[in-house]
Amino acid sequence: MGHVRGGWAGHVCLPVGGAARRELAAVGRVCAEVVGDEAAGGVVEELAEPHISLTRPFYVQEHQIAGVVRALEAAVADISPFAVGFGAVSTYRNSGGGGGGGGRRWFVAADVDAGAAA
Repeated sequence: MGHVRGGWAGHVCLPVGGAARRELAAVGRVCAEVVGDEAAGGVVEELAEPHISLTRPFYVQEHQIAGVVRALEAAVADISPFAVGFGAVSTYRNSGGGGGGGGRRWFVAADVDAGAAA
């Protein structure tokens, strides 16, 4: 994520590909139908790099980025693939303000019904 006030924002996420990416796109289309009239000009864009966020955004100084990345890579190095099942889907509109979008960005959240412990 981009540079903000001397720091950088980031988050830990899992990329979504293959069949899961197609399913996520289908969920996005349904959500777009729900929020389409309220979204900026009715325009809803598909993410270029769909992902599942595992953390909220966090901020680090530029000189800390390499160390944070190394620590995260080490923490997940021995984790085996696992399945995740999703349940209820909700949409949220940002509150506006900084960061672009000005209150026009929507987010999709899905409850994890299976695999949360993994």
